[in-house]
Amino acid sequence: MVAALDADIRAGDYATARADWVAAHDAWSQLGAAYDAFGDDGTAIDGTADSLPLGDADPAFTGFHRVEYGLWHGEAVNTLVRFADRLETDVAQLAGDFGGRQIEPLDLSIRAHEIVEDALRLDLDGTTDYGSGSTLATVDAELTGTTVILDLLKPILRSRYPGLAQTDRDLAIAQSDVRANAAHPLVVADISRLAADLAPVASICEPRRTS
Repeated sequence: MVAALDADIRAGDYATARADWVAAHDAWSQLGAAYDAFGDDGTAIDGTADSLPLGDADPAFTGFHRVEYGLWHGEAVNTLVRFADRLETDVAQLAGDFGGRQIEPLDLSIRAHEIVEDALRLDLDGTTDYGSGSTLATVDAELTGTTVILDLLKPILRSRYPGLAQTDRDLAIAQSDVRANAAHPLVVADISRLAADLAPVASICEPRRTS
């Protein structure tokens, strides 16, 4: 997807590139890259300019959001293509670094809660919007990633977590409201409730010692 994005920027086809950007960023968001899950690789790919001295003009601002900024602010092709190239390289780097890595169930359980927390503290407050207006699409993708993780954990959770059925319901409600473009306060309330549901999941999934 990022290769198509890069190619369309090179061709100066920003209309198609914007659609490619949303599709590629949604695919990234489904991975659950919350709370620095991928370390420096993840920051390079999806970091914001918030902590940088020069903000969105800082040379260290790269990745999806730097490309987003350029696409939706009419940046010249010869400038923006450098960041699109860098994004494609960084995604390939991440694939090489993490492609064969196994993820422990406890890591997954932590990730389920953190994805939803990131949606609250970054996406729904507008921090990660650099012009595309695709916040709800991002949150939808994050909820899809949360669903996948929760499904993987259900063999453990079914016998240990009485709140699992309610969590499933709240997750479905949240995603339905996001897809219906519901009012912002309702979506925030939905995601806040879901975050509370998922808060105990990590401790529940922690390996138990047997004597």
